[in-house]
Amino acid sequence: MVTHGTQTITREIAQGGTFSEPRNGGVSKLRLTFSSPIKASSVSAANVVKCGKDASGNPVDLSDITVTTTVLSGNTAVDINFSSTLGDYARYRVRLNGVQDLACHTITTNNERIFTSLWGDATGDLRVNVTDIGGVRSLEGTGPPINPGATNGVAQVRSDVETNNQIDTADTALVTSKAGNDARFITDPTCP
Repeated sequence: MVTHGTQTITREIAQGGTFSEPRNGGVSKLRLTFSSPIKASSVSAANVVKCGKDASGNPVDLSDITVTTTVLSGNTAVDINFSSTLGDYARYRVRLNGVQDLACHTITTNNERIFTSLWGDATGDLRVNVTDIGGVRSLEGTGPPINPGATNGVAQVRSDVETNNQIDTADTALVTSKAGNDARFITDPTCP
């Protein structure tokens, strides 16, 4: 989830590592949603495993980032909150071990996400290039507020890289400064 001005916008991260977060500031919260209620007492920060890999293939040091967990109303979702945001130009794996359903069976599916933090990747193709710059520039003047429900709502959300609830020259400048970053070749990190 990222806050745009006064709006909190949640985007679903598909499994498989193809999702990129383009907005400046990095990922600070991850929500895992389960298909049926979970046993809240089986969720704790101690069960969260996190790791990352940078563009050079080196491990990202996440030892200073602590997490808290919150089971949401209805016991079908868990928020994992990071004490510091996960940085730019890296791929991350976050897994929640030991989650149980109400019958005390351990859930082993849908309990992790692999995603890339790549500021400026407005198109979502895991690279920042002229397509991103042109796309953001074409939306300059949109907002405030941006409108996630509009026909081009996903493009508006992804193009508000400064997360100030509008798309302006500052967004285009940030995307331009990141041009050339290519995360397509960052392999998925392997957590212990």
